[in-house]
Amino acid sequence: MDYNPEELHSLFNPKSVAIIGASKNQTKVGGQVLTNMLLGGYIGKIFPVNPKGDIILDHQSYKSIKKVPESIDLSLITVPNIKVPEVLEECVEENVKFVVIITAGFKEIGPFNKKGIDLQNELLKIAKKGNTRLVGPNCMGVASTQTRLLALMGWAVLPTKQANDNLKVSITSQSGTWGVVTMRSASIHGLGFSKLVSNGNEADLKLEDFVEYFGLYDNDTDIILCFMEGLRNGKKFKKIAAEINKPIIVLKGGKTLAGSKAASSHTGSIAGSRKIYDSLFKQYGIIQADNSTDLVDLGRAFSVLMKNKMPKSRRTAIYSGGGGAGVLTADFCAEAGLEIAKLSDETIEKLDKLLPPYWPKSNPVDLVATRNLGAFTQVLKILSEAPEIDIIIASLPLGISSQLKQSDIQSILKQLPKNLFRPDVLEAFEDTMVGSLKRIAKHSNKTIVCPTSLYHADLPSEPEIVKKTYESGVLILNSSYDAARLLVKIVEYSEHLEKKKKLK
Repeated sequence: MDYNPEELHSLFNPKSVAIIGASKNQTKVGGQVLTNMLLGGYIGKIFPVNPKGDIILDHQSYKSIKKVPESIDLSLITVPNIKVPEVLEECVEENVKFVVIITAGFKEIGPFNKKGIDLQNELLKIAKKGNTRLVGPNCMGVASTQTRLLALMGWAVLPTKQANDNLKVSITSQSGTWGVVTMRSASIHGLGFSKLVSNGNEADLKLEDFVEYFGLYDNDTDIILCFMEGLRNGKKFKKIAAEINKPIIVLKGGKTLAGSKAASSHTGSIAGSRKIYDSLFKQYGIIQADNSTDLVDLGRAFSVLMKNKMPKSRRTAIYSGGGGAGVLTADFCAEAGLEIAKLSDETIEKLDKLLPPYWPKSNPVDLVATRNLGAFTQVLKILSEAPEIDIIIASLPLGISSQLKQSDIQSILKQLPKNLFRPDVLEAFEDTMVGSLKRIAKHSNKTIVCPTSLYHADLPSEPEIVKKTYESGVLILNSSYDAARLLVKIVEYSEHLEKKKKLK
């Protein structure tokens, strides 16, 4: 079906929404969608549709879409699969612009029930009678912060746009659950959010269409996150990937035979050859996530680095308070493909004035258990000014004060002399350190990364010290291993952009 990609604006920013199969019973999908719409604070008009025509959650319901007194931009269908064709027919007759079919039981059950394939084919035939476009079936819905739209099944919370509001991600996912989980995690961990679409079986609109809209037509999207099991139109994907200048980060499912079979029964996707996809992604500068947390971590990375902090090369400096951490980080960097930068005589001379005489005078920079706590940020400042370095992985003593507040440690501290350990003193030191980090990051265009176990994308919250450090322009990751692994992906993307510029 031909269409203008800009028309997808009405899918994510509808003025009116009908929920077909709406219910006051929140264990039913129709009840969950209506509840989420109300909780999200949708700014348009909501029209529940239910054969009984009752009052549902303080909203008058209508016995069919034909009885709704106003035109509808978006309908969400949650009725059983055998009733979907009839309901969709009515939506097409009423010129509904977009229909999201949340109901399952279509092509994805094809391997063991051919009726599912026939039903899905029937949906497409019905939609082609008019100008209605379909999302799904077998999906979780759509969300958009612009209109406070939370048209999703399950229990979802619409993120605000306050964190990193000037750099926002949009998500297109062939797995509804991964999409919603990523949306929540991105919001919790300070990543500005714009839109989410759960693609389902992609009977009509496909991942390629949403990537095209986010990448070329949506000014409210800066970074694109995808969970992909397989492409339906590889030729189109290659064309739009070549045109898009925003980071596209993909978590590819179905890489193995077992995963490919699972993808077929999940959304009816054909996962395809791993080598073909790897080659495609490399050719078009698409960043591959290795797991679900990578989607959030890479999104967070770009939200920091796109502000004039993208790595200019692979030359990396490492420093830590102890030698072992530096050795392991050097291994991780070398194995990943980063270059351990050789420190210039000038940089070594500056470090000599700060560190004990027995420091190794090389990269990694070992602070050799110095008692000068100020050395942590002073060393960072010297490295941030060194022309032979473009990336810095700095192991800083973040969050020690919050660790001291843990109940098991508190029980031990209570047995010691009073004020032997004072979290308030440590908190003051950490605040000073974050202030110094902010000043250094502000005046440096280098990529600065601080690994800390206090942060993980799967955690339901993060300490204030982690938030402050990230907001200062320093990238926070869970470990130096993750830092090396993800930095290489970012460097490769940066190298791809440089090649792209030269070809113009």
